[in-house]
Formats: sequence, C-alpha cells, structure tokens
Amino acid sequence: NEIIARIVELLWLLGLWFTVQLPDAPIAPVVESYRAGFAALKGRFSTLISPIEKSSIEPRIAELRNAGMPLDVAEDAAILTLLSAVPEIIMLSQAQQISAESAAQIYFAAGAAAGLDRLRALATRIATADHWDRLALRRMMDDLYSAQRLMACEAITAAKGNPVAGVDQWRNARREDIGNLLNFISDIERGGDASIAKLALANSQIQKLAAPKVTTKR
Repeated sequence: NEIIARIVELLWLLGLWFTVQLPDAPIAPVVESYRAGFAALKGRFSTLISPIEKSSIEPRIAELRNAGMPLDVAEDAAILTLLSAVPEIIMLSQAQQISAESAAQIYFAAGAAAGLDRLRALATRIATADHWDRLALRRMMDDLYSAQRLMACEAITAAKGNPVAGVDQWRNARREDIGNLLNFISDIERGGDASIAKLALANSQIQKLAAPKVTTKR
C-alpha cells in the first residue's frame, strides 16, 4: 500500500544519504548515534515543525485514525515525509555539539524563515509520470534538506551563546537574499500550478542563500 511504498522509498533515500555523506564511517556506531538522535526527536515533531508543515501532517493523522490506525502508528506514518530531514538534523547536532531537539528547532525555524516549508508544500502538488522528472524533483527536495542544514549552521554560528536567537540574527544578516527568495516563492504561489522548472529556479536562489556570506575586509 501507500505507506509501505513510502517506507521503502525513505529507506532507499536514507541509505543513499549515509553512503554519500559518511562513506568511510564504521556503520555500527553511525547507526547507533543517529538512532539515538532520532529517538530524542520521536514524538516531538509537532512542537518543532512550522505551522505550514504541521497543517499537512495533522489532517493525515486524522485520516489514518479514521481508517482505524492506532494513534502512535498514525503519527509515525504521517511524519514519513519529514524523516528525510532527520539525518541532516543529527549531523547538525553533532557538528555544533548541541542537543538533537535544539538542532531540530533551529533547523525548522531557519527553513520557515527562508520559505522552504512553503516550497515543499508546492512541490507536493506537482504530479508527474515521467521517471526523469520524478528524479529531478526528488533531487531538488534533497537539496532543500541539505541547504536547510547549512542555513541552520550559519544561524547557530551567528549566536554561539544562544543558538535559537541565531535564527533572527541570520535572517537580519541575509535580509536581502531571504527577501528575494520569499518574493519568488510568493510569485510561484500566485502563478497557479508549480512546476519543476519553477522549483529549479527557486532552488538556485536557495543554494545561494545556503552558501556562507562572504564579508570583505577594508
């Protein structure tokens, strides 16, 4: 069924992520550290994700509950679309030496500040039967997750004493780039159906935003 297909796809994507990001790491300790990070987040996603992300998950939970699924299973099934972000969050947590929950809070806050949650919502409306179009769309979604980690990393670096406050500082420091991106996303939302071409253009702006800001010394 649909849920099993999503689980299979998620496992494939996670396997690919670990192969690319941690190709030489011993598998057993890596699995254990990431498992522990996910365990720390389990059951807390509703308090960490943006309102836009929550608005897509809560109706799904209700739908599964109406179909007779137990609450805990329905909640796990409903967040499958978000679990591709978990390795990025755990990597952020380990790199910045903060808790998984703090990393997730900053990760989702940075994504919402840049409109990535809105862009993912648009992407879910794109229906394509072409194999290559699906691959392109999937690749762009993966790019969004990794770009979001880089944004969150910059936000944490901006305010070492209070990482959560760093999101506001990062938003102020990158005001022009974020404003341009949000305007572009608004144009897509007003322009009718989203398309892979439109998302590709948005993704190019996101990668620019995710790149560390270079300051020139005088």
